[in-house]
Amino acid sequence: MPDLNSIIEDNIGLIKAQLKKLNLAYDPEAESIGYEALYNAVISFDADKGYRLSTYATCCIYNALGSYIRSINKKRQLEIVSYHNIAYVDDNTVHDFLDVLSDNTSVEHDYLQAELCAKVRTAYDEAYNCLTNEKHKAIVLLWYESDYTITNKEVARQVGVSQPYVNQVINTFKASLRKRLEDYYYA
Repeated sequence: MPDLNSIIEDNIGLIKAQLKKLNLAYDPEAESIGYEALYNAVISFDADKGYRLSTYATCCIYNALGSYIRSINKKRQLEIVSYHNIAYVDDNTVHDFLDVLSDNTSVEHDYLQAELCAKVRTAYDEAYNCLTNEKHKAIVLLWYESDYTITNKEVARQVGVSQPYVNQVINTFKASLRKRLEDYYYA
């Protein structure tokens, strides 16, 4: 009979599969919960019930990670403040968060919107200036000048290339733009 450690080692792939399935692949706490669930599944497994260890362990891991996700969602719900929640009671008058917020939120919103547009424009210019192929530049420029509404088929016709080529160029450009924007906000 194999020992406990070798059984766990043979079934680690079940944890990875469930983490990937639940979009938790890079969450160390979720990974820890998965290992704990696998351990508990191996300990509590009863072969006389007629199912395989991998089936039982997969269910245990999935359930444990599901509980973890629900606890995260519950925590997020508790942290969200609704504008209509009671902020305070003053002289028997209830004030909600809308009363507390100042009227200059539209000014702040406009400033943040302008700042965001400036960052996007800078990222766009940097990504566009990195293009060395003239056809790539023509494709991206047509796409930009149409306010991103032109179809890839129309771009392909105007530039004289195939539509899959246009798809590839625009998707690559979008990825480059996304990376630059991530660098602005997460660097």
